[in-house]
Amino acid sequence: MQAIHNAIKACAMLGIPHITLHGVYLDGDTQDAFIKENLRFCRALGETAEQFGVDILIENFEDGDFGYYFRHGSEMRQFIEEAGVPCLHACWDTGHANIRGRDQYRDILDLGSHLRALHIQDNWGTTDSHVMPMVGTTNFDQILKGLTEIGYRGSFSFEAPDTLRFAHDSHHKRRGILPDDRLADPPIFLQQKLEWVKYEIGKWMLGTYGVYEE
Repeated sequence: MQAIHNAIKACAMLGIPHITLHGVYLDGDTQDAFIKENLRFCRALGETAEQFGVDILIENFEDGDFGYYFRHGSEMRQFIEEAGVPCLHACWDTGHANIRGRDQYRDILDLGSHLRALHIQDNWGTTDSHVMPMVGTTNFDQILKGLTEIGYRGSFSFEAPDTLRFAHDSHHKRRGILPDDRLADPPIFLQQKLEWVKYEIGKWMLGTYGVYEE
């Protein structure tokens, strides 16, 4: 907890407006236990966040061994309002929602003004792959329609570092790599070109809906 308090203070020093946190979870949590523990967690951080002018953002989760109960927009909004912490809001992860098969337009509308940040990423609906948009199966029209309808003014932030993967990626290691292999990791010039492609994809997506800003 002290590390999170320090991170909130660091955000304030650097002019970062919010910090996104995964929920507190334990194996075998019931929904009621999960909500109770996370209310305690967010309220414990609220005073520091208010003092330093930094918003705390909860994030929706994919299926898995943790984060069972921040599943959709209405559930997150209900939690935020129950917590009674003025600086508590939401970050929406498009890849997590795609794994759950969510109607992301509906979820974004349900979050409304509580939506303060985005993790824009894609996958194939099975694992949290963190690849760039248009690679997987996510319906990004749902997302852009929802964002424009609620008047979202935050950043369109990509969380897609794994479109080019390194040999020893923590989730998907390249198979059978030997010490003298030359193609284990993509070189920096390819990574730089891919970053340009990501930017152009984001610019195209936002421009298509008339909301791109330099």
